[in-house]
Amino acid sequence: MGAPRRHRHQRQRAVRLRQRAVRGNHRRRRAPRRGRAVVSKGRTDTASRVIRAPAQKIYAAHVDPQAVAQWRPPQGMRAEIYSFDARAGGGYRMAFVYEDASVAGKTTGNADEFEGQFVVLVPGERIVERVEFRSDDPAFAGVMTITTALVAVTDGTRVDI
Repeated sequence: MGAPRRHRHQRQRAVRLRQRAVRGNHRRRRAPRRGRAVVSKGRTDTASRVIRAPAQKIYAAHVDPQAVAQWRPPQGMRAEIYSFDARAGGGYRMAFVYEDASVAGKTTGNADEFEGQFVVLVPGERIVERVEFRSDDPAFAGVMTITTALVAVTDGTRVDI
C-alpha cells in the first residue's frame, strides 16, 4: 500500500512548487533562490543569492552589453541588443527572441521587446533599472523597477534583487 494520502499530497505539492519556481524564474539556469525577482501591478518580489565572484565583476556584467546578452535572456531565448548606454540616465533597447521560431513572442513575431533606463549606477554596489515591456496584451505590458544590490560576503557577493 502507498503512503497515506496526505503524505502523497504533500509530496505532490512540493513537486508543483519546485516546478513553479523553475518556470517562474525566467532566464534561470542557476541554483534555486529564496524568492522571485518580479515586480508587477502592486506586487514586489525579492530574490537573494551568493555568487562566487567579486562585486565589481558582477556589476561589470550588468553594464557590458555583450555580458548582458549572455546571462540575461531566459532559457530557450537569446538577446538582441539594439542600443545600450551604460550610464545613469542612459538606457537600452533589446529583445529576447525565442530560439524555437514557432513560439509566439509577446511583442512581435517570436520576440519580447523592452526598453530599460539606468536610474542609478553605483559601481560595485547598486543598480536601479526602470524597464518598460511592450505588448498589445495588457497582461504583459507595463513598467518594472529592478533594484540590484551587491554586498561583499565571505563566499563572494550577495546579490539582492
